[in-house]
Amino acid sequence: ATRVGARAMPRSRPGKVGLAETSPSSLQPRHGRAAVAAWAAVVLTCLARHWRVPAAVPATAEPEVFSAERAYAVVEDLVGCGPRYTGEPENEVCAVERLQAQIAAAGTAGHLEVDIQRVSGHFFIGFLEGMTNVYRNVTNVVVRQKGTGQHSCALLVSAHFDTFVGGSPGASDDAAEIGMMVEMIRNFGAARLPVDVVYNFNGAEEGIMQAAHGFITQHKWAKDLCAVVNLEAAGSGGREAVFQLGPKNRWIAEVYQKVAPRPHANSLYSSVFQTGKVPGDTDYRIYRDFGGLPGVDFAVTTNGYVYHTSIDDLQHLDVRSVQHYGDNVAPLVRGMASRLAEGLGTEEREEAAVFFDLLGVVVVVYSEVVAQQINIAVAAVSLVWCLHRNPGKVLATAATFLAAQVVALLAALVSGLVVSATPAGLVTHGHPGFGPLLFAPLPVLGYLATFERLRTAVGAREAAAASGVVQAVVCLACTAVPGLVQTSYVPMLWASGPVFADMVSRCLPRSADLVVLLGHLLPWIVWAQFLVLGADFLVPLSGRSGTNTVPGDVVVAAVYGWYVGTTLTLSARYLGEPERRMLRLVSAGALALGVGLAWVAFPYSADRPKRLFVQHVERSYVEWSKENVRRVTAVETGLLTSAIDWNGIGTVEHHAPFGLPNGSEYCDASLGLYGRFPHLFPVRDMLAEAAWAPAPRPPVPQLLDVGMRRQPLGGGLVNLTLDIRGHTHIMFVIGPRAQIVEWSYGLQVDKWASGAGLPPPRPDCDCLFVFSAGCSSQDRSGPAVSNWILVQEGLLQLDVWTMYLKQRSPELSGYLARQPAWVDAAGWCVEMQLHTIQV
Repeated sequence: ATRVGARAMPRSRPGKVGLAETSPSSLQPRHGRAAVAAWAAVVLTCLARHWRVPAAVPATAEPEVFSAERAYAVVEDLVGCGPRYTGEPENEVCAVERLQAQIAAAGTAGHLEVDIQRVSGHFFIGFLEGMTNVYRNVTNVVVRQKGTGQHSCALLVSAHFDTFVGGSPGASDDAAEIGMMVEMIRNFGAARLPVDVVYNFNGAEEGIMQAAHGFITQHKWAKDLCAVVNLEAAGSGGREAVFQLGPKNRWIAEVYQKVAPRPHANSLYSSVFQTGKVPGDTDYRIYRDFGGLPGVDFAVTTNGYVYHTSIDDLQHLDVRSVQHYGDNVAPLVRGMASRLAEGLGTEEREEAAVFFDLLGVVVVVYSEVVAQQINIAVAAVSLVWCLHRNPGKVLATAATFLAAQVVALLAALVSGLVVSATPAGLVTHGHPGFGPLLFAPLPVLGYLATFERLRTAVGAREAAAASGVVQAVVCLACTAVPGLVQTSYVPMLWASGPVFADMVSRCLPRSADLVVLLGHLLPWIVWAQFLVLGADFLVPLSGRSGTNTVPGDVVVAAVYGWYVGTTLTLSARYLGEPERRMLRLVSAGALALGVGLAWVAFPYSADRPKRLFVQHVERSYVEWSKENVRRVTAVETGLLTSAIDWNGIGTVEHHAPFGLPNGSEYCDASLGLYGRFPHLFPVRDMLAEAAWAPAPRPPVPQLLDVGMRRQPLGGGLVNLTLDIRGHTHIMFVIGPRAQIVEWSYGLQVDKWASGAGLPPPRPDCDCLFVFSAGCSSQDRSGPAVSNWILVQEGLLQLDVWTMYLKQRSPELSGYLARQPAWVDAAGWCVEMQLHTIQV
């Protein structure tokens, strides 16, 4: 019995589990609400900082000051040439002449040397599962700006002036960066640098970096280079980001830390991009792998919807973004030049760096060795502190947190799969704000349900200790696994901030709650920055990630699930019953709102369009006898329609007013050696969905021609010499691979892992893929592609096609003109020949 007037002891309510409200170490509900408010403030601040760019400096500024208005004038001039395809006059003549004039106007007489390089070559690259890249007479406009001293090292700055196929004006990709380079020539002419700077204005990047390879392997100035700054774009606005740095050379990160006024960089993102798993690449890879140059790779990502489309124009280019870009890059070039002039020690050249910025204000940089030492120390202290009381209960709770994080990720994947399987597929592509509504609620609900089902009541301090254990273990894992040290700063901050704040709070009992909350701010900031940058890049990317890959909705949902699970574990001490109840209610409401909006919304718009490729194809079937007699057995002509996102061409079929071309039937991508599709790149598995509609023969000039010479060598081996003529872009596949013993392209290519001079096997076909650009043979001066192949006797398949990127038939033009505003349709004519060869 309870005495009258005595306070009754509180009891746990039946069925309620999770963080105990009666624990002496529990925070009051108001502190949980304060934590939620602080976290929301952090996310909003990161969003505001992410899109904050300065006003453009006027063209009347002093010549040593970077002016986006002056750079923009160069962009206007270059875009005026029209789409600039490698091998076409707009790229090889107009752009080159205008660049020379702009460089002459910006430079200082006597300090500039200009060299026009026309270069041919070939190389293998592992991009898109690997292909052999052949180029002929591609153009580099190379400028050398003399420094004030006599130094053996020169610094390379590079960007490209060619554009992607399909009519893209290329204002942001990469004319804006070309304008920045011209402006830097003006800046450094007025205030000269201590070392020479070599600027490579290259005219063949979109065909997978041919001009950069020709420059770094064959140009006379390449041997003088000691570092590179590469300028790229995957969007048209916002802040540029350091996409890649290193992979070693801490000194570059330290220079960036010192001179960048508005930094935007983290080694986690750089490490992820250098894995090669992100579907994209830049000239930086060529300079690094074939030239051995250390350096840094920049790109803007905001508004990635314009990337490689017809709306990458002057109207969509944010000149303020160009100013932000130049304000960071110009001081970096100056700082790197100064360091090269001073000389670099072996340790500076060989040591990698861990780095990250905080809200674009400051950059933290330290070496990998120091990172390993810090990580081990932080993890050790965190584990000792977190496990010194109730270790069994803390470890059990930590295991529950890990299980809850897995459930959160799985819940996110399920939500992404469900959305991708409904008419709302890719709705977040057109409405990025729907992402948190559709993909965050289920992970939150799944996380909370798992935690509450698996655990009985625990106190807030036990929950915080368990969270610290999880982060310390992740920190140690990142330290131990090769290649992950550069990502370890995130779990290190998770493990150190809240735990050390908990230590300090014991000494400041009156301010304990505030101290603990402040300990969470830095990890929250760093983690929120990663989410904002990742979503800004990945959401537009979902609209061009392929029809036969992981759905874009699933990728975006996975990011949200990962973020939700990690954030809740990090913030576990604040998950009291009131906070959990609030999260459940908010999540349920958000999910209901998201589903309702997704039901009525359309995933595409004029500014966030669906990408469509339509090719007018003439496809011939050719047989070769052992006597080298050629016979055409059949010819087909028609319109081939394909899309490059998960929704495929079905969206156009069902929602566009005119649908697909009349008579369209879906194609079987498994036919033949490579699907009998004239793919621009080796992407058969990514773009497996297409439709063929019969149409009259396209008006192409019939340049495609295959010549063949045979030399029997005995022992069942034959040497075939192929001479292939075509237009500016020629592609071919040959197989089966097992029948090919050796070929001439294997003789001059380093970095091939397999023997016999052949590239590694492709997962999507039993063939070798060759891409060739810049080698128009309209003058009949010689074969555009010529190589010999040593093969075994038997049946050989050769599919070859050439693209006329500026050519459109009346049927093709009419169909493209009928597309709605939400479709960005690109089209051209193609000659394709499918050869069956008796060897």
